[in-house]
Amino acid sequence: MDNRVLYPGDTIGVIGDSSNGPMIVAAARQSGFKVGAYGADETSEMLQLADFKIVGSLSDKDRLQDFAERCDVVTYDSENLSADLLGFLADKTLLPQGSDLQSMMLIVSWNAHFMNK
Repeated sequence: MDNRVLYPGDTIGVIGDSSNGPMIVAAARQSGFKVGAYGADETSEMLQLADFKIVGSLSDKDRLQDFAERCDVVTYDSENLSADLLGFLADKTLLPQGSDLQSMMLIVSWNAHFMNK
């Protein structure tokens, strides 16, 4: 486990497309952090509230790498990120959520899909 401490002025990156994104950005900025946002919709509220934004798809590794390298820590709020992609991001920056939950959710989803057939 990485025990790095974040301080006001450090940069938190948020990847996602949910309605929680703007609240995450607002709370981080209110706490004194710089915030970067990554998403596919340039007009989304989350991207508009962030200090910087990168627009791209969730499969664009080049843009995601650029984003991750500009952040001290990245969090995500999207079920559309693969565990492989999250592992890729974890190699570029701190990713406290890891990818285990995404992997478990994928397995649950697959099981539900095949059990209903």
